[in-house]
Amino acid sequence: MQVPMSSTLRALSSLMLLIGHVHVRSNVDALQHRLINIVLILMFVMAGVCGFVFALTAMLRRLISELILALARVASAISRDSDYSIRVARTGFGEIGSLIEAFNRMLERRPSSWRRERTKNSSSRAVASHQTCLSLSSGTRCDCTRSF
Repeated sequence: MQVPMSSTLRALSSLMLLIGHVHVRSNVDALQHRLINIVLILMFVMAGVCGFVFALTAMLRRLISELILALARVASAISRDSDYSIRVARTGFGEIGSLIEAFNRMLERRPSSWRRERTKNSSSRAVASHQTCLSLSSGTRCDCTRSF
């Protein structure tokens, strides 16, 4: 097979005097092979980088999803069983870890404040009931000895 060659013939002159001719022949085959090799190497590198990025994002997605699903499972168990002693294990860092920590702190505070609110509400209802009983009993006998 004949390799395509590029050829150029130029005349050399100095002060209007012909000195000679220069004949330049070149072959671009080696350059084409080198260009093809560079393109193939770049394609393999890009495929490797894409594979690495895909694996990394899958791992991070799974890690973040597991942490959020654990939080959701605990929230579901608390709402289903009303067991406020359940806590989420702090395994995450950053924003997810902060979310888990805040969730656990909320659970530590809420049951005691709920008990206080229930006691306060039941006391308020009892006082209101007693006052209603006193206002209604102006002349009739009312049982105002109910427990508060």
